[in-house]
Amino acid sequence: IGFTIATLTARLLGPGGFGIYSFAMAVISFLVIPSELGIPALATREMAVNRAKSDWPRMRGFILWAHRAIGTFSVVLIVGGAATLYLRADVTNEQQTRSIALGLLLVPLLSLGALRAAMLRGLRKVVLCQLPEMIIKPLLVVTALALMMVFARDRLTPSVVMVIQILATTVAFAFGLYFYFRNRPPELAQAR
Repeated sequence: IGFTIATLTARLLGPGGFGIYSFAMAVISFLVIPSELGIPALATREMAVNRAKSDWPRMRGFILWAHRAIGTFSVVLIVGGAATLYLRADVTNEQQTRSIALGLLLVPLLSLGALRAAMLRGLRKVVLCQLPEMIIKPLLVVTALALMMVFARDRLTPSVVMVIQILATTVAFAFGLYFYFRNRPPELAQAR
């Protein structure tokens, strides 16, 4: 699916547009790494250990702490990224600036999505944790690109493809949350 997305995007945007889009996605991918603070790797372990011990209060505390930490640092990175874009607006081209600015919205979605996937993995839902990011999101992007190719090919820009990525990531994130809430231990909901 990833190969299909890259091929469609390159064909629809052309070399220049695809370069702008790829650079924007690379910047976003780079920002996602520090925004996670290494917590998803820890989350898998903590969820598994607390599940084995039936330590629901500790698990709930960890989940709240992890979301706060990643959410806060993601916002800091978004503000820093936006400030950098503002200060360097005269150096970069407008389409590139717009694509990166839009892409900054992906940072918390991708970081918190990785946390949610790690939590599901810790709860022994390995296949389910990968479904939103590996299947749902790419299928939505391919579908949207195919529709754009048929109905609005002339309106496709790197910014539009970034909006498609944001929408697909948001839907995948919502599915991931749904999977998590359906599969979390019932005792966790009542733990303090």
